[in-house]
Amino acid sequence: PQPLAALRTLSGNTVRFLERGQLDVASTNLKTINELIDRMGRITASLRSFARRGDDQGRASLGKGVDAALQLLGSRMESLPLQLHRDFTDVQVQIDQTRLEQILVNLIGNALDAMQSQPQPTLWLEGEEFDGKYRLRVRDNGHGIDAEARKHLFEPFFTTKPGEQGLGLGLTLSASLAAATGGHLGVEHPASGGTTFVLSLPLVSPTPAEPI
Repeated sequence: PQPLAALRTLSGNTVRFLERGQLDVASTNLKTINELIDRMGRITASLRSFARRGDDQGRASLGKGVDAALQLLGSRMESLPLQLHRDFTDVQVQIDQTRLEQILVNLIGNALDAMQSQPQPTLWLEGEEFDGKYRLRVRDNGHGIDAEARKHLFEPFFTTKPGEQGLGLGLTLSASLAAATGGHLGVEHPASGGTTFVLSLPLVSPTPAEPI
């Protein structure tokens, strides 16, 4: 189960047990809470070390990354009457190809989740060059993100998904992978509704010509 959801339940129950004077049960709950916090700390530390493992000196094709992500999410996309708008250039960016695909699977997957109840789900993938980086916007017309959830989006173990769907680590890891290569992952909340995640990655510089 999600550690954060378990913590919420346990802490709420512990307060009630203390009020009733059931100290043994409260004590057991507190020990479990302590173990969960340790576990969350270990997971977060290992994720951060993975994301920062050396400088990411890879290079990736944005077009191939998008195609691979869409292929991996194919069955989920087929279950929706999805309109897909692609408006970006197949540039070379400074990140390992697999890491780029991980980020895109997460962002596009989140967009698909947000549009499950949307009668006309639409996904926009829009790109532009800006200040030596390439900025890809992944925009959906889903239910959007409420004001309280917006404050915690990139925190480890935070998720808006019901039940046990996901640990709430996808955005945290994606942001770390982008940062490891000098990029950035941000979010915008369009007035028209939906959500836009903005992935900025450094462009691969053309190799300078040898002086004659």
